[in-house]
Amino acid sequence: MENKKIIAMIMTLSMLAAAFAGCLGGEDEPEPEWALSVADDVNAEFVTSDWDPIIPNLNDGEMCDALLSAMTKTDEREIVVDFTRGYYTSSQGVIGASGSAMISDALDLNAAGTRVAVQSGTTSDLWTADNLPDATIVAYADFPSVTASISNGDADYAIGDSHVMALSGNLMVTFSDETFGIAVAGTDDSDEMRNTELLDALDTAITAIVDSGEYDAIFAASFGDELISLTDDRTADTAMSYPSPTEGSSLTSVLESGSLKFCSDTTYPPFESLDADGNAVGFDVDIGNAIADEIAMHYAGVASTDVYGCMDSEATNYNSAANLEDRSCTYPAEAIKLGLLIPRTGPVAGLIGPAVQAASMAVADLNAMGGNFEIIEADSGC
Repeated sequence: MENKKIIAMIMTLSMLAAAFAGCLGGEDEPEPEWALSVADDVNAEFVTSDWDPIIPNLNDGEMCDALLSAMTKTDEREIVVDFTRGYYTSSQGVIGASGSAMISDALDLNAAGTRVAVQSGTTSDLWTADNLPDATIVAYADFPSVTASISNGDADYAIGDSHVMALSGNLMVTFSDETFGIAVAGTDDSDEMRNTELLDALDTAITAIVDSGEYDAIFAASFGDELISLTDDRTADTAMSYPSPTEGSSLTSVLESGSLKFCSDTTYPPFESLDADGNAVGFDVDIGNAIADEIAMHYAGVASTDVYGCMDSEATNYNSAANLEDRSCTYPAEAIKLGLLIPRTGPVAGLIGPAVQAASMAVADLNAMGGNFEIIEADSGC
C-alpha cells in the first residue's frame, strides 16, 4: 500500500513539473498576429444629436466616431475635442424681425430692451454674452426656434452663421469670421493613438478633396457661384498622409465596420438637415460622404462613383455623366431682337435682297464677337 502511495505521489509531482515546464498537453499555441480586415467599402452615416449634448455624445464613444455639424473651432472646445483642419470659413450674420430698425454694426444691438435670439452653446451665444451686456439675450436649444422667434414676436433680431440666417431673412450685417472643423474625441496619455489615427485620416481626406477640386463642386452645389474663401489653417502637426491603422484604434473600427459615423445636429440647413424621407442632406453631409469615399479609396481600393456637374440637358454645359448636381449650369443668354422693317410685299419687293443680306451679315458679325442678336422682320407693304 505504501508503495502505491509513493508511486501516486511521484506521478502527481511529475505532472505538476510538466505543467510548470509547459509540456503538459504539448507546447502553448502562439498568439495569432493581429491583421487589419478592411470592409469592402466605407460609407458615411449621420447620427442626429441635439446640439447641447453633441460633444458629450461624441466623447462617450457610443454614438459616433466624429462630429460634423457646422461647429466652429474654438480654444474652449479644443480642450475637450481635437479638430481637423478647417473645412469651411464662416461668418456671423444678423437678421431682424419685421419693423426692426436697420443696423450697420452688430454692436448696435447692445441696447436695453433689444431682444436678440441665438442658439445656446454656439459661438453666437458666446459672442452675445461677451459683447451685448445691455441687450436681452434669448437663447434656444434648437436653431428652428431661433428663426421662429423673430416671426412670432419673441425677439427683435437673431444671430447665427450668415449662410443659415440668409435663408430666413435679409442679412443686415456680417461679422466675426470663423472656421468650421470636424471633431474627434479628445486624446489623452493613456489612449494616445485611439483617435489620433482617425484625426490624421480625416485631415488627409479633407486635403485630398480640396486639392482635387471636388470641394469646389460640393461648395457650388450648396452655395451656387458664391466666391469660395476657405481659410487654410493647417499647421506642422496637420497630417499630410494616411496613417497605418493599429489594433483597437477608432480608425481601425471604422475601416473594419465599413461605417464612418458622424454626430450631427440635423436642423441646420444648408449645412445639415433631414429631407422628407428622413435622409441627412446638406453641405456638411456632402463633405462627409466625400471624406468617406477618399478613405475607402485609400484603404479599401474603392473608387468613388460620384460625378459632380450640370444635370440639366437644356444647359449649355450639360454633363451626361454627372450624377450629382453642382448648380454650375449655364444657359444661352436671351437673344437681343433687332427689328427690320422691310417691304416683303408691294411694288419694291423685288429690290430688298441686298438689304436683307446686309442685315444678316451685320448680325452674324455681332454674334461672332460674342453677341446674341436676332433679326425680327416686319413687312412694311410698301
